Amino acid sequence: MAGHSSPFWMTLPQANALDAKVRKGEKSSIVVYYGQSRKDAGDEHDRSDGNDHSEEARIFRFQKSYRVFNACQIEGLPDSFFPDPEPAPEHPPSEPIPHMQAFFDAIDITTVFTGTEAYYLPPVDKVYMPSITRFQEPRNFYGVWAHELAHNAELWIMPRRSS
Repeated sequence: MAGHSSPFWMTLPQANALDAKVRKGEKSSIVVYYGQSRKDAGDEHDRSDGNDHSEEARIFRFQKSYRVFNACQIEGLPDSFFPDPEPAPEHPPSEPIPHMQAFFDAIDITTVFTGTEAYYLPPVDKVYMPSITRFQEPRNFYGVWAHELAHNAELWIMPRRSS
C-alpha cells in the first residue's frame, strides 16, 4: 500500500464529501480504472456507418485515471478508515544488533518501517520493512532488509540487458 497502513484510498472529492481534508503537502498517487461499455444495436447513435452490422451490440473498452490519497494522508476521517494493524507475533521483541544496524544505517537508500510486509518499491526508490520487533531473530530482520536493498542494487548495478 505504498507505505501506508490504511488500505483505503479516495479522490479529493470523495474526501471532501466526508468533510475530511487532505493534509497540506501530501502527494497523490495515480490509479487507473479499466472497463468496458456496451452499446446495443437499438441505440439511435449507433447507426453512423449505415451498414448491416448495426444489429450487433458494440463493446467499447476504456481506461480512466484518477488521483487518489491514502486515508493516512487525510484528516477528519472516521476511525473505520484506520483498521487495527495485525497483532505483533507472540515472542519477545528483537533488539537491534549495533554493528549490523550501523552498517544498514550507512546505506543511502530510504527505508520506511511500517506494516507487516517487506518490499522494494522502484517508483519511489524506497524499501518498506516491518519493525524489527516483528521478527523472532534479529538476524532474520537484517537478512530480509539486505534482500530488499539488493532489489535497488539490481536496478543500478546490474541493469537488464536489452534484447
